[in-house]
Amino acid sequence: MNRSFLLQTSLISILAISMMACGRRVTAASSQDGDTGPLPATTEPDFDTSNFKVEHPEQFPLTTAGEYVAAPELM
Repeated sequence: MNRSFLLQTSLISILAISMMACGRRVTAASSQDGDTGPLPATTEPDFDTSNFKVEHPEQFPLTTAGEYVAAPELM
């Protein structure tokens, strides 16, 4: 009886300590403008061709784009 009482007391103590440790309330800091969504992306176009270099440009010939009309198929 003494051993079971000691076991029950220790288990209740561990449970009570863990419940007190888990009971903390943490609040997140709110943003200044109140917006919680993602910010919109902004792009800055840069069409300067000197930004890109290819070691062997002769391996990549230029072609014109064309249009190909096809019926959609489901397989």
